[in-house]
Amino acid sequence: MGPELLRIKNRLNQELVVSPTAEEAFTALFKERIIILQNYPVLTYQINTKYRDEIRPRYGLMRTREFTMKDAYSFHTNDESLDEAYLSFEKAYVKI
Repeated sequence: MGPELLRIKNRLNQELVVSPTAEEAFTALFKERIIILQNYPVLTYQINTKYRDEIRPRYGLMRTREFTMKDAYSFHTNDESLDEAYLSFEKAYVKI
């Protein structure tokens, strides 16, 4: 992505790049490839390393500078399908 990325320096004067959000990339990917209604619902996920530079705890928690983020995405044609997916994601997290 080169010069389009937002570049900043943290409080230790280290250069960082602000990662673009994955929602746009996933939506664009599926918009081009999943156009037949029979292909829905689509449930997918990504696991990625994220970086933060926090001085203070947030909501009583101090996050580490580097952590693993688990993002899930789902695409549906009706509310009932969306509700089922939400409950399946919730069930998976409870098991974990």
